[in-house]
Amino acid sequence: MIVAFSSSSPIASVALFSESGELLADGERDASMRASEACLAILQDLLKATNRKLAETSLIVADLGPGSFTGVKVAVTLAKSLAFALSVQTAGATSFDLISTDQTAVLP
Repeated sequence: MIVAFSSSSPIASVALFSESGELLADGERDASMRASEACLAILQDLLKATNRKLAETSLIVADLGPGSFTGVKVAVTLAKSLAFALSVQTAGATSFDLISTDQTAVLP
């Protein structure tokens, strides 16, 4: 399973993917000044909803921005900390890579 964190905007989001890249579940919450709390709560909810365990994770991905400097630090720190604790790899993706290709996106 792949876990992805995005907290470079005021909305924090987390997604779970299969090893083949299939979206298993995703969620988002308002995260103004509480991105780490929001990301961990979303992760917990998604794991419960999909009946998965964090130990099943093989890769953790973080949103590298552009976006809020502090928000980006949150996603990167969560990804690196969890990857270290689980002994799995971590990777980064830009915010532009995370934008849906089948919906209109407007960037400030």
